[in-house]
Amino acid sequence: MSARNQNHSTGLKFGFGQNTDQSTDQSTGDDTGANSGQILDQDQLNAHVRPVVHDLRNPLNAILGFTEMLKDERFGAHANPRYKEYSELVHEAALKLLAKCNELIDEPNVAPVPQKPQAEDTRSAITQTAMLYQAMAENRGVALNVNIDDDFPQLDLPDTVIEQVLNNLVSNAIKFTPSGGRVTVLAKREDDGRGAILVISDSGVGIEDKTIGQLQRAERVEPGKSPHGDDGSGLGLSIVEQALRPYGVSLEIFRNANNGTSVSLQFPESLNKV
Repeated sequence: MSARNQNHSTGLKFGFGQNTDQSTDQSTGDDTGANSGQILDQDQLNAHVRPVVHDLRNPLNAILGFTEMLKDERFGAHANPRYKEYSELVHEAALKLLAKCNELIDEPNVAPVPQKPQAEDTRSAITQTAMLYQAMAENRGVALNVNIDDDFPQLDLPDTVIEQVLNNLVSNAIKFTPSGGRVTVLAKREDDGRGAILVISDSGVGIEDKTIGQLQRAERVEPGKSPHGDDGSGLGLSIVEQALRPYGVSLEIFRNANNGTSVSLQFPESLNKV
């Protein structure tokens, strides 16, 4: 069954940047940045971002030190093996975040962060990234399920793209799903056996049609409040679309008939590795 034909009541094609050609001459000439609605140039952005990112590295290094001790069980074996598993996941996530910080700062004297070898295939990359959020889901009383068909193809995509996409979509789904709900990651081939589909669905509060339209037009949306107190701005969906655009992957948002939201990613056959 095609992801488009599942039990959805609303489906809108995602397309960002459609209003980028609109005139920006409405500016009042005020140079106050966010207050004037103007976009910072690269130098201004770097001046704002680099000090913040630099300061983030200190607590990250502390987290890495503690999680390394925990995952290596330096003070004795954990009573429950899940503690070791979770500390390894936290350590791996912190390494990736530190690498991203170093990349943003772009300092030549910063030593490269040792990275865990990339997953051997797309199926493993999907599973490993989704499972980073298992503890987050459990803490919020949300069931997280990952279902990958055995014939799901190996995709000619960097693991970093898969990680970036799932980091945003899975965490967002968990944030907006109340306790007792569920989040499902489904990976399967298209019905014709050519392309592939990755669907992240939830039984959460859902997205209003108006908001879906705003996201479609790349407009800023009112921050939403999740059942767990998290804020949402829609930025994650924009990041996902931009990450997938160079590879010809289409992204659609569906408002589920019963409740919740599904985000469907359709990978063209050209991305299948032979």
